[in-house]
Amino acid sequence: SKRKINQIQRWIDNGEILPIDPQHLLYMIWATTQHYADFNYQIKLLNNGKELNKKQRELALENVVGIVLRGVGLNP
Repeated sequence: SKRKINQIQRWIDNGEILPIDPQHLLYMIWATTQHYADFNYQIKLLNNGKELNKKQRELALENVVGIVLRGVGLNP
């Protein structure tokens, strides 16, 4: 949404995050979260045919958040 894009741009303008294209950051976040929501078959395929357990889901969340934050120059 425009509000989210504007907020990300404020962070960039204030030097709080690296200069990135706010729309592409949102696309990446949405695509990643949507993948976990909609492509359980692929996730199970890479996890020996099993659903992710609680620990694996927590690790996935930690990894995704860390990748996004480091990508904009922050330390998770």
